[in-house]
This record gives sequence, C-alpha cells and structure tokens, in this order.
Amino acid sequence: MLAADLGRPLRYHPQSATGLWLVDVAKWAIKRATGRAVPMPAKRDFLSRGMKARFDCTDARHDLGWHPSADPEHFRKRAILVHLPHG
Repeated sequence: MLAADLGRPLRYHPQSATGLWLVDVAKWAIKRATGRAVPMPAKRDFLSRGMKARFDCTDARHDLGWHPSADPEHFRKRAILVHLPHG
C-alpha cells in the first residue's frame, strides 16, 4: 500500500542482527589494522535496530484523550496521503 502510494518499490530484506554486527566488526578490524582509531561497533546497537521493544502508550491515551485509529485506510489517508502532492 505504501509502495503504491509513493510510486516506489519497497522491499523488506530480513537480515540477522548478529550477522550485520559481524560484518561491521570485520570492517572495524580492517580500519584498526590500517591505523585508524575507531571504536568497536556495539552489538546492542544492531540488536536495537530490530525494533523489538514493545511500547505501552496507555498513559498517553488516558492523559491526552488519544484514540488512535485501528482502520488502516483511515491511517493511510491521514498519515501518508496528506503529505503527497497528489494526495
């Protein structure tokens, strides 16, 4: 749906966070071997990119009187299409 709205092909390519971190560690080792003083990449940074945290916004809903829409089409119109030139 978002790809059609934007007119761009969007594809998700799942990758292992550990694998991505190991690639970065290899790049870091090469940089260190050539004399660059760069910090070693932290694995926690790569693990956090998976966005696996669960967010509880119950307090915001209550305090702000916020009632988010569960309708995907309503969300699309209000959050995506409003920002496009043809929307």
